[in-house]
Amino acid sequence: FHPHDATPAAQESRGLGDVYKRQPLCTKCDMNVEDNLEHALLKCPYNREVAEWMMKGLKWECTFPAEHNILSLDVELTHTENGGLPFIWFLAETHQIIFTCHKEGKPCNLFNTRAQLEAGVNILRKSRYNGICNTIQLMMNC
Repeated sequence: FHPHDATPAAQESRGLGDVYKRQPLCTKCDMNVEDNLEHALLKCPYNREVAEWMMKGLKWECTFPAEHNILSLDVELTHTENGGLPFIWFLAETHQIIFTCHKEGKPCNLFNTRAQLEAGVNILRKSRYNGICNTIQLMMNC
């Protein structure tokens, strides 16, 4: 994948122009908004508990995270000793859980999300990335 392939013109030339058409409305909530990535991961009331918890945790690693900056990874990290890996791991894993729940129409709750992340941290503890586990735990406990 190359960034220039994501332009509308490039997508049209490959027959994927439908990606840029209006998205259907979210069926999980009554906000009457497009079911796009920002809505699904950060704003939908169906997932809001986990999204708000994630944003609190991200404040441990970056200065004033804004929702629109989180999706584009346009953030300034405050702890860079691990190259931002705890931030990226926590963000990616939490977004994956939220997105899967949203896509499957299942409620996304904090209890299940934390349990899945704890399982991931336990796997990391047994790997060469065990050094980032304490930072991830701090983010999860904010």
